[in-house]
Amino acid sequence: MMLNKDGKNELREKIIEQLKNVPDGQKVHFDKELLESLLFQTITYNKNTNEKLKLPVWSGDFLRKIDLSEVSFEDVSWSLIVDESWDCPEEEFVEFMDEETYEKMPDILPYLELDSRVDYSYTNANIDFSKSFEFKKTGKIKLLFCNFNGVNLSKNDMSKIGSVYNCDLADTGITLSPEMFANKRGSAIGSTCLKNIDLSKFSVSAIDLINDRYILQGDCDFTNTGLNISVNPTEEEWNTEENKWLKNEFNEMMTRLCGCYINGKLVHTEEEKQAIAQEKREEYEKMKDEIINSTIESIDEQVSHMKR
Repeated sequence: MMLNKDGKNELREKIIEQLKNVPDGQKVHFDKELLESLLFQTITYNKNTNEKLKLPVWSGDFLRKIDLSEVSFEDVSWSLIVDESWDCPEEEFVEFMDEETYEKMPDILPYLELDSRVDYSYTNANIDFSKSFEFKKTGKIKLLFCNFNGVNLSKNDMSKIGSVYNCDLADTGITLSPEMFANKRGSAIGSTCLKNIDLSKFSVSAIDLINDRYILQGDCDFTNTGLNISVNPTEEEWNTEENKWLKNEFNEMMTRLCGCYINGKLVHTEEEKQAIAQEKREEYEKMKDEIINSTIESIDEQVSHMKR
């Protein structure tokens, strides 16, 4: 016998409460079938073919204390749970869903609260995006409003990215390179944290970054990625009256560009700048003392010879 919706919600609440007693760094194990029934809501999106997808309806930082290593993420949709400002499902999905389900889907889908995400951060989930609902139907990875910070995603082929928006992919070990996206249209990564992902092979002009004319978009967090950004202050687009906002926008981006290179020069954090400045001050003081001491010693030595 399966738990109904109310029963699942009651069990979820009790589990979250009990997990508070689990020491940090430790994980508890659940029956795989039971755990998957709590994590996902299954929807038949095409009644004609009986095709189903799974929605990741139960997530949060509490999952870090649950062993997710055996959970199957096949047919999970990583783009259908969004906040209420986003239109879902998108029009491209109408060809996969039966018409009635597609029309009712906005009422079926749960919505995230403002500034929330589907949260699997720092879990041991084994997620293969090539088995997701979106990839199976479109051949592209589509991630919206997902937090995978600290999850090992290194085995995924990220060249299949269609779109990534409002996600956290920091410290996931994903591999991205310009070659993956050569001659590809429609691929975009926006409003996403890419902290500590190696982007050192990517080179982009600041103007293209700000204007979202590149797969990597300017509202991402590029901290410690090694992204190469070029700025040409004489470029006409920088200097027109109507484009004054470009420089302002770029200045506001600087806190998200620490650990990147602008015209070949590494962008330091404020803390690093202070440390470098302190080191230079100490080097100067040491040099100054050496010059003073050597000068005084020289004078003393000369005076000593004069008295002989």
